[in-house]
Amino acid sequence: MSKDKAARISSLQPMIAELCWWYPRGDTNREPRAAIVTGSNPGGVLDVSVILKNGRRLEFAQGVRHRDDPSLEQFPQHAVDNGVWDFVGGKPPDVAASTSPPLSVSQGARVKANQ
Repeated sequence: MSKDKAARISSLQPMIAELCWWYPRGDTNREPRAAIVTGSNPGGVLDVSVILKNGRRLEFAQGVRHRDDPSLEQFPQHAVDNGVWDFVGGKPPDVAASTSPPLSVSQGARVKANQ
């Protein structure tokens, strides 16, 4: 992993109440679960409330690191114990907005009409 990517990952700070994906046991090959950020700590380490599949209960996960956090290479058990998180869409909102193509006039009209 490049130093730039490691610095970017360590600076991730999602806001409280933002949605993210949570991967149980750090297994990013499994289907993620929706989670709500309930705490954000330095280095992009989150506390999240995971919405269980039935939607009737929340499961709390504390000290969850981003899936690309370089410290997980050294301490993989942390991912197994706490899971890992990722942004919905896989990119931070500022990056996703800058890389997404703008809506065309017709697309914008359809979005507005559907609201």
